[in-house]
Amino acid sequence: MRNACRIPKATNTHSVHVILIVFHNKNGYSKVPQHYAVLTLPVLFVALLTLPVLFVAVLTLPVLFVAVLTLPVLFVALLTLPVLFVAVLTLPVLFVAVLTLPVLFVALLTLPVLFVALLTFPVLFIALLTLPVLFVALLTLSVLFVALLILPVLFVALLTLPVLFVALLTLPVLFVALLTLPVLFVALLTLPMLFVALLTLPMLFVALLTLSVLFVALLTLPVLFVALLTLFVLFVALLTLPVLFLPFVQ
Repeated sequence: MRNACRIPKATNTHSVHVILIVFHNKNGYSKVPQHYAVLTLPVLFVALLTLPVLFVAVLTLPVLFVAVLTLPVLFVALLTLPVLFVAVLTLPVLFVAVLTLPVLFVALLTLPVLFVALLTFPVLFIALLTLPVLFVALLTLSVLFVALLILPVLFVALLTLPVLFVALLTLPVLFVALLTLPVLFVALLTLPMLFVALLTLPMLFVALLTLSVLFVALLTLPVLFVALLTLFVLFVALLTLPVLFLPFVQ
């Protein structure tokens, strides 16, 4: 079967209907025209529908630019993840160091007491040395004749009584100082831990900075997602541009 088709001049690209006239050249109907009206959407109407999509895509270009600028920040945040991991590992050491700070503070408060006790050691030593002299002096009291012979020794012993009294007064201080020696020993043992904790403070500061950068990078993820969506919308809008200019080309 052979067919011929003709579009009248009355049909243009802006019409709602396209009129096709088909001639059948079979079974003696070669001169009988049959008319078919094909209902089509206007091409211009479809192109106008894509204009809001194109407008939204153009408005989202700054958002896409901001999202592209935040990609280096996200990359730096991902690079700082090992530093954050090391800082998290040092948190127990820092916690132990913070717990030992009261012990260290008590030890520092007892340092003056220990210093006074160390200063009283010579006085106590002298007092202990004078105890035999005092004992001899007391023994000489029973024997007056011998005591009279040893009056100079008794005089010296009597002079040492105030020193002995001061030494006896310093015994409680010395006792407190001796009690604080274990605390001081523990404080001295915690000094390396405190030094390590102080060394980890810059790492903890860097870790906190990287946490903030990572948080900002995570906040930009929705913007990046919106930017990718706008890229897709822009791609669809660019695909519709030929449809927009097709009526003018025809």
